[in-house]
This record gives sequence, structure tokens and C-alpha cells, in this order.
Amino acid sequence: MGENLLILIGLFVFSYLLGSIPTGYLLARSQGIDIREVGSGNIGATNVARALGKKAAIATFAGDALKGVIPVLIAGWLDLGMEVEALAGLIAFLGHCFSVFLKFRGGKGVATGFGACLALAPVPALIAIALWGAIFIPTRLSSLAALAAALALPWLVWFISEPPILLYFTLPVIVILIFNHRENIQRLWKGKESKF
Repeated sequence: MGENLLILIGLFVFSYLLGSIPTGYLLARSQGIDIREVGSGNIGATNVARALGKKAAIATFAGDALKGVIPVLIAGWLDLGMEVEALAGLIAFLGHCFSVFLKFRGGKGVATGFGACLALAPVPALIAIALWGAIFIPTRLSSLAALAAALALPWLVWFISEPPILLYFTLPVIVILIFNHRENIQRLWKGKESKF
């Protein structure tokens, strides 16, 4: 029991610290830019694209997504059960949104949440990213596409009959994503959201 507890604590601390690594911030810093002072001030891929271009944005998205994938895969490799896998992914997501390295501020969580979901439930995650593309390509509104994809996730998980624990993973992720996009939602409502 004690050994298992130590493994769990170690996994969750690792998940949070990995999630806290601010990929976009570090990439921009390597170019002498504080991404928090550019554009929207967000450290995610969309703002990185505006400041540094597509290649940096792709690297940011990939890095942030891996932060969600890796803890889930480690929990699976340790055979700790779906509940622990989901919790490890959620903790990595929280680390990204509330990074210890950025005074508990961070990104909006789209890429890290997607990465964790991809590792937990690949089919719903891939359908959600396809939905994101279907909305983003014609509208060029990244926030609208991200919110639609996030809101679709629990329905996709339920419809595809994934383990119920994954519904409990998606719900807090959606709540935090909506909270983090609250200013975007206001601009969308007023028709003033910037297109990519």
C-alpha cells in the first residue's frame, strides 16, 4: 500500500510539473520575445503563430499535446487503471493552465487537454479535432472551433461507449476551457473576435 501510494504521488507530481512547462513561452523566449506581451498575451499555439509563425505554432501545439499524452501513457505502462490514467491527464492539463513556473498562470489548455484525451480515448479525440478543423477552416475563429470541439467531447465519449470515468475527465476540462475562453466568448457574442 505504501509503495503504491508513493508511485501515485510521484506520478501526479510529475504530471503537474510536466504540464506546467510553458512550451510556447519558452520557444518565444528563445527568440527574445515574451509571448505574454504579444497579441492576446496567451502562451498557446494561436498566439505563438501570430508572433513567430506556423512552425513555432506547430511545435508549441505538439509540445503542449505531449504534456497530456505522456502522463497517461506512463500510468498505463504502470498498469494503474483507467481512473489513474484519467487523473494523470487531468493533472497535466491543470499544470498547463496553472503553471508553477508562471506564477500559476498559463495557457487555455486546448492542446494539453486534447493530448490527454487522445491518449485516453483516441476515437472521440480524433473526431473532436476533425470538428475543430471543420469549424476553424471556414470561419478562421480558433476559439469558436476549440469551444465547439470541447463541448462535443462528452457526447462523443458517451456515444462511442467509452468507460464512464472518461466523462468525469472531460467535464472539468470543459468547465476550465470555457472559463479560460470567457473573454473570447464575449468577443464572439459581440462579433468582435479576431480571425486567425
